Amino acid sequence: QAERMMKRFQKGQFSMNDLKSQLAQMVEMGGMTGIMGMMPGMGKMKAQMERAGFDDRVIRRQIALIDSMTKQERANPRILQASRKKRVAAGAGLEVSDLNRLLKMHRQMSDMMKKVGRMGKRGMMNQLGGLFGGGAMAGGMPGKAEIEAAQRQLGQMPGGLAGIGGDAGDRLPPAISGLGKKQ
Repeated sequence: QAERMMKRFQKGQFSMNDLKSQLAQMVEMGGMTGIMGMMPGMGKMKAQMERAGFDDRVIRRQIALIDSMTKQERANPRILQASRKKRVAAGAGLEVSDLNRLLKMHRQMSDMMKKVGRMGKRGMMNQLGGLFGGGAMAGGMPGKAEIEAAQRQLGQMPGGLAGIGGDAGDRLPPAISGLGKKQ
């Protein structure tokens, strides 16, 4: 299945069904807070998410939004105009603004998947290796200094994860800020 998905990404295809399967995998792994707890050096971010009121139930709400779309809408979310958005949001018991956030996240992930697809597996691993000081991935787990360097690099990326590490207090990275706020 992963190989089939990679071929789709290389073609620049990333549907709402693909997003739904990614979200479902996140739920199985314990949601965002569970995933952050598994990653070395991300304990601070997990604590920031908890203090900022991040709620993992938002993932289930996003899945509900996708489930209330037609097959055609899941395959091509660009066709979602105002009347369709109202119907989809109402079908999931949510607001149109929740659907708009989901659509924005889908567009961002779609763009990212297109880039990953163009790089191929080797290019993606090189990118990841570059984050950890030029190939620390091959030598095992990165050390604390390498993680901090990667966090600094991510914080400098446009629209990146500026809230990671340092004295960020309760701020979350812009990419997830507001996504999982308790309602």
